[in-house]
Amino acid sequence: MASTSADLLPYGKFRIVESEAPDGYLTDGAKPIDFAITENGKIVDLTDEAHSIYNQIKRGDIEGVKIGAGTHKRLADVPFRITSKTTGESHVVVTDDNGQFSTSADWASHKHNTNAGKTSEDGVWFGASEPDDSKGALPYDAYIIEELKCESNKGFELIPPFEIVVSRNNLVIDLGTLTDEYEKEISIHTTATSKDGEKTILAGKEVTIVDTVKLDGLTKGTKIPVKRLADVKGRKRRANH
Repeated sequence: MASTSADLLPYGKFRIVESEAPDGYLTDGAKPIDFAITENGKIVDLTDEAHSIYNQIKRGDIEGVKIGAGTHKRLADVPFRITSKTTGESHVVVTDDNGQFSTSADWASHKHNTNAGKTSEDGVWFGASEPDDSKGALPYDAYIIEELKCESNKGFELIPPFEIVVSRNNLVIDLGTLTDEYEKEISIHTTATSKDGEKTILAGKEVTIVDTVKLDGLTKGTKIPVKRLADVKGRKRRANH
């Protein structure tokens, strides 16, 4: 709300025109307000609904393509959760048969199964206003994009959540090609040697055998229990590491 002192303006007719909108809003649709000063010292109240200046918030969209590494197979029916960092409002968009997804009304009407988040044909809309296909689905804000687990991306390492910012009106932000890498396969190799590192071990009354176990495909910091069966004097015993 803005105001002037009681004696700032002289008698006469005046017009208020918004010259610059607040961050994230458009000046489009903001109508000039006319008023008159007719009494000395009287403050003209323009705070009622009829004299309010309404600004349309900027709205945009996102789109992208989901593929798997290696063969670059396009992944269908992969859900992505979109969450507003300001309000926490969250909705899901789903890839189509070609691995493509979009929140744009040109792709799927905002009014069709709004925010159902089940198929690529379900519309998306953020905010309390009625869905409007002439506007973007996402109002001015920062958002977290998160790939969700599903049957289509099973066996892949999901991309980490990332942030995007909707700051320009009617702009579709192209997220590009989002690639899931295959999960690393864990393999185990064991090598038995003498205490001197020789692979040929001579039989004897007392023999020291060094068994080296090598695991490939592990992520650093991950704890993996290893169990083996050791044959001690003809009896198998379980040894845990």
